[in-house]
Amino acid sequence: MWGRMSEDYDNMKPEVFKTYDDGYIVRAMTSSDAKIVQKWYAGMGAISQYDLDVPLRVFTRGQGFYIGEYEGTVVSSCVRLPWGNGVYYGSYYYVHEDYRGKGFGTRLRDQVAYGHVLKANGKLCVDAVEGSVAKKNTSKYGYVEAFVTRRYCGVAKDFGVKYNGILAEVSSGLLIFFQLCYLLIY
Repeated sequence: MWGRMSEDYDNMKPEVFKTYDDGYIVRAMTSSDAKIVQKWYAGMGAISQYDLDVPLRVFTRGQGFYIGEYEGTVVSSCVRLPWGNGVYYGSYYYVHEDYRGKGFGTRLRDQVAYGHVLKANGKLCVDAVEGSVAKKNTSKYGYVEAFVTRRYCGVAKDFGVKYNGILAEVSSGLLIFFQLCYLLIY
């Protein structure tokens, strides 16, 4: 499960998980794909534009990092990572606005990413941004809300120093997960 990203990660051909008759393919994400996905998420107010760098370097290549590609263009993304015994973390579920309504996201999520969770007889915990299509679809697929992350932006004045940035409220379990990711890299 754990591994280091090799130096020639982007020079290797990514594994293709599924090819569809209309030319849409679902394949493993590369680090250059991750940069595209992170830009999409930054446009939605994401805290970091570099969150994918850590798990891409920690997890074995192709394991849980999915890209939907159509006619040579990255059009959708989904990340599904093992989080515990039989529990998976799902995030970065996104379809570029120019390609929505074509079934790309549904195929990526349901037939590939979630299919891998079902094969493992596991549970998928989804990180969905408020107001997104992913958030709207969560109850449709039987998900229940476990917790909400709130993002604050502005100048914090009570720290004795001015901090101009984003503060977030997150669960301790998520903090431990990211601490482990960083510890495993260095």
